Amino acid sequence: MKRSILFLFLCIFAAFLSGCFPDQKTDFDFFKVVIADRVFKIPKGYLDGRKAIGKDTESIVLEYSLPGFNVLPKHPEERDQRQALLKEGRMRGMLLEAEKKRPSFDIATENLMRGRQFIKEPSLVYGLEKYISQLPKPPDRVADDFFIERGEDGSVKSYLRCSPPGKDKVPGCRHRFIDKGLLYNTHWSIKELPNWKQQQIEAIHFIDHMEIKTDENNHIQNTHE
Repeated sequence: MKRSILFLFLCIFAAFLSGCFPDQKTDFDFFKVVIADRVFKIPKGYLDGRKAIGKDTESIVLEYSLPGFNVLPKHPEERDQRQALLKEGRMRGMLLEAEKKRPSFDIATENLMRGRQFIKEPSLVYGLEKYISQLPKPPDRVADDFFIERGEDGSVKSYLRCSPPGKDKVPGCRHRFIDKGLLYNTHWSIKELPNWKQQQIEAIHFIDHMEIKTDENNHIQNTHE
């Protein structure tokens, strides 16, 4: 009985100590990234082994599996699992850039659509303007369909480029939008096109969750000094 009580006391004491003194090992399971004057603590699994630069970066690419933004299986040890995710359209990525270093969406869409004879459909599709290229080209060179979200002033608020029928084995969409100084370029299965707004909200929440506050940022700096 005494031994059981002593063992229980030691377990409680050990748990107390672990709570008071954080595990230093966890401080090296992520990379600190500063982009668009915002500081992020990004788990290294999302960078697929590539080390991010610990200063103000122009852009960064994150890789994950949807719908839960899960870390991808390790490569090459779990290659079969990665291939399965790829075939299912769940192995995706996200490019983050500083908004101030890129042209406006009005300029970007004008440049991307120039010379491709895009025709605008008469009605909105999922709240978006849809444009289809009329240029005759081989199937592997068919231009993506364009979808544009406009603001109240008529400017381009965001835009999507989606696989037209029969072009890609795993049809998908790329959505470019801006939030709090970050320019997002997300990629997901075309079957999620009706839910494009929810996909945007979830991507923003995913990134916001990794942003760190000033006091936590100072702790990270001191840990790595």
